[in-house]
Amino acid sequence: MPTILETERLILRPFEPKDAKTVQILAGDWEIADKIPPIPHPYPDGAAESWIEYLNKNDPEIGFAITRKTGTRLMGSISLILSKEHQKAEVGYWLGTPYWGNGYMTEACKRIIPYGFEELNLNK
Repeated sequence: MPTILETERLILRPFEPKDAKTVQILAGDWEIADKIPPIPHPYPDGAAESWIEYLNKNDPEIGFAITRKTGTRLMGSISLILSKEHQKAEVGYWLGTPYWGNGYMTEACKRIIPYGFEELNLNK
């Protein structure tokens, strides 16, 4: 069963194929792509589908779609990029520009970090 994490306002859930178009629009925004070098700009057709397929393999990156509890609209992504050999992870994320300045990413980070330590037994 896929992991779903919740916060006061958010649901962090696995990405679904239907999220691809929104990923392409949000992540392909120049303000996002400019800050995160691996994100292409313009975001090519088919790239979001490939990225979602990669994330859903759960290795070495566990990615979650960020949505509000009060709606199902995709707002962004947060991931744990794992180094299993050293039992550690790096947090990676992006949030669509319409959602900046609302504390959503802080809230998502405060949920995913304990998940890494408590559920995945990471040490760093």
